[in-house]
Amino acid sequence: HNKGYYIKEKQLIPCSCHYAFATDTAHRGQHIGMDLLQHILETQDSSGVSVSMIAPADEGLRDLYKHSFQYEDYFYVNELTVTPDGLSQVYTGDTKPGIYRILPDEYLMFREKLLAGKSHIVHTLEQIKYQQGICETSKGGLFHITLPAGEGIMVIEQDQDQTILCKELLMDNDDFLPVFHAILHKFSAKKAIIWLPDWSVPSCPYIKRSVALLRRNSCTTFVNAKAASVCQITNSQLPAHGYAGLLFG
Repeated sequence: HNKGYYIKEKQLIPCSCHYAFATDTAHRGQHIGMDLLQHILETQDSSGVSVSMIAPADEGLRDLYKHSFQYEDYFYVNELTVTPDGLSQVYTGDTKPGIYRILPDEYLMFREKLLAGKSHIVHTLEQIKYQQGICETSKGGLFHITLPAGEGIMVIEQDQDQTILCKELLMDNDDFLPVFHAILHKFSAKKAIIWLPDWSVPSCPYIKRSVALLRRNSCTTFVNAKAASVCQITNSQLPAHGYAGLLFG
């Protein structure tokens, strides 16, 4: 469970998130997953959950969710793959960002600060702690980044072949190249796959990628976080797209 989907002016839409939703291979073809998801969505419609996010466990499920359950591509990232050789062709600077491990509560505080005013999924402390556990199994972690003229945070998971996944990198500026360089150096990585919010545009090649889908449920309400009130909101008032950030699973 997350805290909701922040849209604007401190409005939180009740939102459910489903990560890596799939049926065991031994029991596929019996509509078990479809029936379960249909039951979940019907329950949410009747309980006032406004929108549902789902991250496909397999890309082959994306069209199924769209056609059978009215999901739509909605949550995007800018994905880039960085290698030492490739980065050396576009960055020759000597800025050395500081990269420091932080605790889940610190990460959550920085995250909401950096995402202030942006449409995004608001995670709970329990979710960030869960992510920290995933990171620790691969010698990654939650990190705070400091630069001479800014700061940021990131989540790192490592592979066994010296490839790392930076599944969230949030900065308060677009000075990404020294950060990419520092990531490769700190983790002795041969390759880094980095996910940036789609409003962050690095000065090196990237692809815009849909990482999760959204379904607009029949009952669309929001909670005003400041006034602690529940109000109606129309689908037309939802942002054109949003930021999901961390995907668990």
